[in-house]
Amino acid sequence: MSPTPSPSDGLLLFRPSLAPRNRRPRGVVGMAALVDVILLFIGFLLLNLPFVLQPGIAIALPDAPFTDGAAYANAIVVTMAQEELIFLNDERTTLAALDAALARALHRKPGATLLIEADARVPFASLVRVYNIALQQGMTDIVLATRVTMP
Repeated sequence: MSPTPSPSDGLLLFRPSLAPRNRRPRGVVGMAALVDVILLFIGFLLLNLPFVLQPGIAIALPDAPFTDGAAYANAIVVTMAQEELIFLNDERTTLAALDAALARALHRKPGATLLIEADARVPFASLVRVYNIALQQGMTDIVLATRVTMP
């Protein structure tokens, strides 16, 4: 039998685990985890952004202290800007063509609520014309959009 080596003989019983030949490179795995975390963070931010489609014009809604209203999801939206620009569900139209466009929109969404987003500087007569066009189409649920002010 061969004698068992002892530490006093200068022989090591175990190979050190921190020796360079036993180390695995960990830089690639660390970088992949970092990229995953960054991509998840960006995805989380994108999913939580409020995506509100607006027709690309500035509208200053009038102030109101109440919060009742209609949901955008089941509404037909008429947007009126100060420059006599009128949009029906983000498609530009004119006041003369609004009657036919509103009839087509009502055919696609029967019983929908009409939500009128009018700039605060739009003349009252224009609002009344849009309201009358909606009544002629048989709409009964008509809501004016406002900006909620805190009391």
